[in-house]
Amino acid sequence: ETEQFYISLCELCVAVESLDKMRVIIEPMDREAHKNYLVGPTAEFVPLIERVRKTHSNIGICWDSAHMRLCNDDLFDSITASRELIFQIHLSNAVLERTSPDFGDRHMPVGVPGFLTIETIAAIFQKGLALGILGENRPNIGIEVRSKQGDDPWTNINQCAVILRQAWDIAELRKVM
Repeated sequence: ETEQFYISLCELCVAVESLDKMRVIIEPMDREAHKNYLVGPTAEFVPLIERVRKTHSNIGICWDSAHMRLCNDDLFDSITASRELIFQIHLSNAVLERTSPDFGDRHMPVGVPGFLTIETIAAIFQKGLALGILGENRPNIGIEVRSKQGDDPWTNINQCAVILRQAWDIAELRKVM
């Protein structure tokens, strides 16, 4: 399966080369948890994408915090190992307790009962700054939170913006210290 996926990725990279500024972005998911996709753990997707990059520079990844944690990957080891491949970052919260009815990547709000907090986001930003990922040519960063039925989606967007700003301020403050 992985070899065929590698071949398909190479073919896709060739197909988009003629399109102005088009890139191929793969989002590694979780395996043996919630989504159960082929491309999952950092130790597997990094060598695969690096192999494709040997002949096609227009491929990278969308690093997703929930998927990495659901693969039992350490967030900071994962972002370090994949730093050269990151085109986008998704900050997504997940419940990691398999017995919970909310288990998995359901794009829940930041905080308990999930693992992703403002402090965790700030630490991800701080690591990204230290690695040079969040410099001048930083990747697109998005926070994935679904609005619940009946909620105002604009309120959700504003809350997410506040969370990102607070986390960035914490990371920037730590950079100065």
